[in-house]
Amino acid sequence: MIKIKEAVIVEGKYDKIKLEDALDEIDTSTEVLVGILDSGIDEDHPDLEGRIDTLLSCDFADDGYDPLVDDDNYGSHGTNVAGIIAGVCQDAKLVSLKIMSGSTLPDVEDGNAKYKSSFACRAIEYAQANNIMILNMSVGWKGTSINGPFEHEK
Repeated sequence: MIKIKEAVIVEGKYDKIKLEDALDEIDTSTEVLVGILDSGIDEDHPDLEGRIDTLLSCDFADDGYDPLVDDDNYGSHGTNVAGIIAGVCQDAKLVSLKIMSGSTLPDVEDGNAKYKSSFACRAIEYAQANNIMILNMSVGWKGTSINGPFEHEK
């Protein structure tokens, strides 16, 4: 727990959400699983060696593709996110819940891969069923909802 506190609180950026108080409540006697809903995590990245739960990691974007290969269409975004989380929470085990892939045809348009909300929904259900209680999903979305169209601009 000291590692987590030192990494986060030294920056002093989290005073408003009282992160230091929350960190005092963390039970580090059990392994914390952090699910990363993204483009996959490169299991061969040297900074993530031994940090990824390869058995729980799962690909929801493709049928039979590897969640431990980060899709280049997204600039290794999933691996970058995993690295940030691993640096801040050094005792956490990372779980790749791949929801984005350029191989998800016919959802590739103009060289940009797309993803579907159903992939994220399935990943969240899987996380709940496997006791992965912390999830990170940092993606943009374009589509429609019951309130009309919405779009994430870069």
